[in-house]
Amino acid sequence: MATKFWLRALHFGLVPVFTAGLTSLTASPAQAQTAKFATAESVSDADQSQVIGATVWLSLHNRAQLDSKVNSLYDEKSATFHKWMKKTDLSSYTPTNAEVEAVKAELTKQGLTVKSTGPNNMFVAVTGTVATMETAFHTQIKNLSIKGEVVRATTVAPTMTGVAATLVSSISGISPNRFHPTVLHPTDPDTGKKFAGIPMAQSDGLLFSGQCFRDVQTETFKTPGAAVPIGVYVGNRYGQSVTNTAAGTLPPCGYDVKELTTAYGMKPSYAKGLDGTGQTIVIVDAYGSSTIMKDANSFSTLNGLPKLTANNFQVVYPGGAPAATTAANAQGWAEETSLDVEWAHAMAPGANIILLVSPSDYDTDLSGTLFYGIVNGLGSVISNSYSGAELVDLYEYPEELVISNLVTEIGAAFGISVNYSSGDDGDLDAVLGISQNSVSDLGASPYATSVGGTSVALTNKNDFKFQTGWGNNLTKLASSTGAPLAPPLFEGNIGGSGGGESRYFRQPSWQQSLPGGNRQQPDVSMVADPYTGAEFIYSVDGAQYLSVIGGTSLSCPMFSGVWAVANQEAGLLHGTGTLLGQAAPIVAKLAGTPAITDILPYTTPTNVTGLIITKAGVRDYSSAQLAYPLEGTVDYLSAIYNSPFSGSWFTLSFGTDTSLKVTKGWDNVTGYGSPTGLPFIEAAAK
Repeated sequence: MATKFWLRALHFGLVPVFTAGLTSLTASPAQAQTAKFATAESVSDADQSQVIGATVWLSLHNRAQLDSKVNSLYDEKSATFHKWMKKTDLSSYTPTNAEVEAVKAELTKQGLTVKSTGPNNMFVAVTGTVATMETAFHTQIKNLSIKGEVVRATTVAPTMTGVAATLVSSISGISPNRFHPTVLHPTDPDTGKKFAGIPMAQSDGLLFSGQCFRDVQTETFKTPGAAVPIGVYVGNRYGQSVTNTAAGTLPPCGYDVKELTTAYGMKPSYAKGLDGTGQTIVIVDAYGSSTIMKDANSFSTLNGLPKLTANNFQVVYPGGAPAATTAANAQGWAEETSLDVEWAHAMAPGANIILLVSPSDYDTDLSGTLFYGIVNGLGSVISNSYSGAELVDLYEYPEELVISNLVTEIGAAFGISVNYSSGDDGDLDAVLGISQNSVSDLGASPYATSVGGTSVALTNKNDFKFQTGWGNNLTKLASSTGAPLAPPLFEGNIGGSGGGESRYFRQPSWQQSLPGGNRQQPDVSMVADPYTGAEFIYSVDGAQYLSVIGGTSLSCPMFSGVWAVANQEAGLLHGTGTLLGQAAPIVAKLAGTPAITDILPYTTPTNVTGLIITKAGVRDYSSAQLAYPLEGTVDYLSAIYNSPFSGSWFTLSFGTDTSLKVTKGWDNVTGYGSPTGLPFIEAAAK
């Protein structure tokens, strides 16, 4: 599973629906601390001599004035419309030098070591022993054992006293909230392991077939050595034959750069010289990848893209280089980094790329890294392919929602589109293990652009045969021996675009026509289904591999690339340096025009049906039964799938995204839809 969340201690039947505004917490610090301990399997004292880190965030001045200022920047009737703020303009709102020095003095007095001060005095990063942290911040630090993982937590929310108490808004990092990349491989359903990549040393061109679906087939499964059971299934077929070996035909399928840029209408844009030239795409990842230049350039060579060089690609470590890089591979961040850089480059091959590497996947480090990119004006768009669950944050890390929203708001104020993946687990119900849905946390900010995901099929001319919302259900029909399962094994949802209504953030003005009163996700979408995914290159232990990848980790950098091209066009129309700002309001404005493809439910009359013959008789299975659980979804596509990795047979459905539904117009799977290439770029830039 792409994303892991611990919901440590909610009283599951009593979760309220939160409708707080942007500046008030829905879970008090006391509630959050109590929640952390309620269901821990064990609680023990943290090692008093262990050195840990924390980030002390200082309070802003005139926050209401800042909010009003940012809103006016996006109001077409305002005299300040699109007159973006600069770093120097923040001085009216950010802490003064005297204030940050007072906080640093108090931290030093308490025995902590000041490691750095954030841009514009926004935060102070410190280290110290657990014992020193407990004294300095008036709390106790415990180790909680939860589902086999040891996590650190404070007994009460950390605070400061004296002069510093009035200057500090929150303290994060002592109880670290780890974000996880939204990168998602197709997996072997029998083992849960991701599909193995093809060693580049054995490759010969682009290997995977660009045709994911085939005509209707009938498959009969018989039990070896016995008359029954027998299973017979008929319907659409997904994936190419497992016996294929020729380059460009390997199963199941995967799209290359030419196929997807053609399908998304980018070729006419490139023909006009609109390829991101003059723009910079900023990518934020934790840990990074030591092989990123090598991997990205192998990808570029394979796909006919310009190579990355010191002139168009930089790696920057705002918080210092990570202490260790092994965690990058363990948590998927190295692959995430390769995916982000390669597919942002694929969509905007003329743009520069700056990769900002966070020293860890902790919320406080990623927020600080993002803030660095914003206040230094490094690019017109920042792509962030990681997330957590908003519902978890509300109870465990409420300060993180406030901090991340503030950082994203400043991005919007600077005319930068801060884009986030909407998540890979649908409504997150199954992931959280409770009957409460949640959206991803970072994309819920009304100042962010949330990028969801689709499933797509292409014609042999690389036009879209269909697009629908990403959501896959899986049912096992037969083993690798060909023996039918009687009854079939219903494995349920294995991934889908995140979306839905925030429990915390109010609805922004550009979403007033949408249901509910709070912020809705996503805003826009592109391909994310790993079963209709894209090829990419990554390295493990020095060896390069070509594989197929998906998740909203794919759609987010792809859309960020498109947005960079739109900013290039805006510069040509309105003058060099013109920035379009947050993408989401413009996407909403363009909904229903040729600039946006409204993603609709998709179905066929040939969805998979079947029957099983046993000694007890014959049992029929409808397409709805084989695509279980539909959770109210009516229109979907299902297909027979023979896994090239395990040899087992399945029914794989598309457009089945937990309780989320694809509908006409905006929906909580695909947002307003997908960009249409040049028409979108030109309309957005006007």
